[in-house]
Amino acid sequence: MLETKLTDELSWFGFMIREAKVEDAGKIAEIHVASWRSTYAGIVPQTYLDSLDVSKRSVMWTKILSKTDPKEKILVVLKDDLIVGFASIGPNRDKKLSFDGELYAIYLLESHQKLGLGKQLFNRSVQELLQRGFKSMFVWVLQDNPTCNFFKKMGGKLIDKKDEEIGGKTLC
Repeated sequence: MLETKLTDELSWFGFMIREAKVEDAGKIAEIHVASWRSTYAGIVPQTYLDSLDVSKRSVMWTKILSKTDPKEKILVVLKDDLIVGFASIGPNRDKKLSFDGELYAIYLLESHQKLGLGKQLFNRSVQELLQRGFKSMFVWVLQDNPTCNFFKKMGGKLIDKKDEEIGGKTLC
């Protein structure tokens, strides 16, 4: 049997997951934009993807990281001290659903996908929610998102659908 001591930083094979800091906002913004452009190409209108602005996202992430809500958390994945992905969790924002927790976002640079990092980051997000007293979690995912299979492998089930307008196109 192997025993793992949980700390604020988990490290394995040169990768580490830790809580995000305000100074990480710029890199998180870069990953957010790059991930949207690679993941949603052909799904979300290209004009919308082209309009995504790293500097505006950086301001957004700085504001989010500056909040002190103990129920919310942003985690980053690092490889050799470089941030290559992130996840954001907290209370359910869609009160019509009976889940108390939500995975707001989980993104990895395309170059770091399919290495097991998503699974590690997902599992750590679940641990963080449980430590904050949450009992359940959901995530909204566009149905054409290629990562739908990832969420199914992680035990996810389709529970609801809703239309979302992005870049002038209605998506489900």
